[in-house]
Amino acid sequence: MADKEAAFDDAVEECVINEEYKIWKKNTPFLYDLVMTHELEWPSLTAQWLPDVTRPEGKDFSIHRLVLGTHTSDEQNHLVIASVQLPNDDAQFDASHYDSEKGEFGGFGSVSGKIEIEIKISHEGEVNRARYMPQNPCIIATKTPSSDVLVFDYTKHPSKPDPSGECNPDLRLCGHQKEGYGLSWNPNLSGHLLSASDDHTICLWDISAVPKEGKVVDATTIFMGHTAVVEDVSWHLLHESLFGSVADDHKLMIWDTRSNNTSKPSHSVDAHTAEVNCLSFNPYSEFILATGSADKTVAFDPLKWRAVIGTNDLSRRRSHIRNTQVVATITRPDFILETFVNDIVLFRLRKAVSYNDFIQPICLPFGVFQKLDQNTECFISGWRRTKEEGNYSLNSVDTYTPSWLLAEGGNPLTY
Repeated sequence: MADKEAAFDDAVEECVINEEYKIWKKNTPFLYDLVMTHELEWPSLTAQWLPDVTRPEGKDFSIHRLVLGTHTSDEQNHLVIASVQLPNDDAQFDASHYDSEKGEFGGFGSVSGKIEIEIKISHEGEVNRARYMPQNPCIIATKTPSSDVLVFDYTKHPSKPDPSGECNPDLRLCGHQKEGYGLSWNPNLSGHLLSASDDHTICLWDISAVPKEGKVVDATTIFMGHTAVVEDVSWHLLHESLFGSVADDHKLMIWDTRSNNTSKPSHSVDAHTAEVNCLSFNPYSEFILATGSADKTVAFDPLKWRAVIGTNDLSRRRSHIRNTQVVATITRPDFILETFVNDIVLFRLRKAVSYNDFIQPICLPFGVFQKLDQNTECFISGWRRTKEEGNYSLNSVDTYTPSWLLAEGGNPLTY
């Protein structure tokens, strides 16, 4: 009876997967500029574009490369470097391949456009995750089913693996007690690698300090703040000492490697109501990150910042200043961090703000309650501004940010 129920459940699940695939495939023209399908010999649990791009002269395509890994059925696993040809933006397509009903071209690179395997390196079990080092993309770290993290320099390995299947990494990083998936190279400090594990810990290694004759490296620091499986870890993109981690304890933690306390993070947030699976820092705003969770939500965390709304009198704290928590922020996509051009942000506050002579509504249309449309005239009122007129945009609502933010500890943060 149990076998029949299991078979029925499997059949139902397969039907659901097929239906979801049909829905996805039908909507691919609206989701992507290009879809290229290729069936690998084995599933890959990881994929990452390598940064190098080759542009053959006189061709309408460029050659990109991928880091992949295998997940086999008890057969030899491999770390894989693959290449794929992608059409240039100005590529000319064969008109005979145009589908007038679907409004799309098909058949680009019907043979050569598929993924081609360039390098296969024998690996110790399936590749849970593989990430290249930004400062030297030839160096790739991998997560294994064991507790160790392996490091390969693929230029030192043959393109075809040894028939014996022996895994011979250039470095073996030790410190964990169980396997995991989270892996992150520091974009600002060469050789600094973070790893997350099912053993509830985060390990940090500095492979740049490893003696040439050494192949086994112990973690320099082990962070132990989480109380459940640590699913993912990520370095901050600008600050070399900051990184974030998320775990099955529903928490997002922000760590500072300059602190001597490795069991207490700088910030800890109950980010979700279920396991938190991943996080990513915003490349355009250093104070924003996103987390994804099993509770089927994505959260944008402003690192517990608070908005100070009103006149710029932070020290005296007059009654016409309102201090309220920010629950979400949206930045301009064309924000330039180096020059602060387009440093404009829209805040979503946890509590409503009462207006007075000092605190004015932002982008409230004249007529107050009329519905916004593309040509609605708006004004912005804020610090050192009495009135700035413009037209409402469907793409963004602009506000000025200087001196409107306070960190949780009360220190003013301004540009």
